Amino acid sequence: MTVISFPGSILLTTGLVPILKFLYYYMIGAGGGHIQSPDLGAILSMTGFLTCLVGLVAGRKVMDANESQKKPVNSAKVCFFLTGAVENQ
Repeated sequence: MTVISFPGSILLTTGLVPILKFLYYYMIGAGGGHIQSPDLGAILSMTGFLTCLVGLVAGRKVMDANESQKKPVNSAKVCFFLTGAVENQ
């Protein structure tokens, strides 16, 4: 999960830089020629968000696969084993 989510968080953070740059230029009144910055920022942010989402889903699938491989334990047999009692059949 973290293997996929780490690059996603980097992309998401990197996507904020062009957006903040555009907002800065827009606030000082010179944002007219910097319209490509929010486009790039939106693309990077969406890609980072989707990558993080894929990491979460993949991590959940791995956890479910590990959980399904565990065999159910008969608690009566465990109790007899721990107490040393003999099981009547």
